[in-house]
Amino acid sequence: MKKSTLLLLCMTMAFGALATFPAKAQIEFNHLGIGMSYWNRSYNGYDERAFLGNEENDGSFTKGSLMPTLSVELGLAGGLALDTRLALWMAKFEGQSQIDEGPILSLENKQLILPISLGLVYNFDDLVEDKLNASIGAGANRYYIKNKVERVASEGDDSIETNTFEGGSFGLHFKAGLEYVLSSTLGLALEGRYNMGSYNQLYASEVGQAPQDYKVDVKGIELGIYLTYNFSEWY
Repeated sequence: MKKSTLLLLCMTMAFGALATFPAKAQIEFNHLGIGMSYWNRSYNGYDERAFLGNEENDGSFTKGSLMPTLSVELGLAGGLALDTRLALWMAKFEGQSQIDEGPILSLENKQLILPISLGLVYNFDDLVEDKLNASIGAGANRYYIKNKVERVASEGDDSIETNTFEGGSFGLHFKAGLEYVLSSTLGLALEGRYNMGSYNQLYASEVGQAPQDYKVDVKGIELGIYLTYNFSEWY
């Protein structure tokens, strides 16, 4: 089954579940979460260094970076909730090359990824003396991706203008978390995710070269810590 078909099926099942809720089910604003996570991306093939001319990828490369996040959870019925999240991941890929004893080329790719997530979670509240909550969930990711590639030569005409490539793709995520209750409104949460997906980009890593279609993974383990504000006291 193609990844796009699987994603469409998951989203259809999620919205189908919402449509079958009893009329008495009341959607509530559960909590707002602000935090920081570390997303360590991993690759099976090409990574973003390929845009700098390094195409000898063995799949063992990883790239991690801190990522600020903002999340909102809406209670649906019982422990079931709708989870949405916005995050920002940035990283820099660098390298150098020299062709036929010519000028040294300084290579750099500044990347920005904006993952927007939507999914369903199930909460297990009051596990330990009203102080510990847990949750599991899964859903879809929409990735906005921007690559800004620069190549500067130490001499000669081998420098190129900065090229910016923007696009998007879809993926999936699975998550699990623990929340320690600090007060009636505040909590401290630890969360782990596994993000999945990939994107395609046409790029020529050398002047005069025909563009090549690169498929790059957008996946990897993510661990984060969040401060949550609980709105249950408002109802």
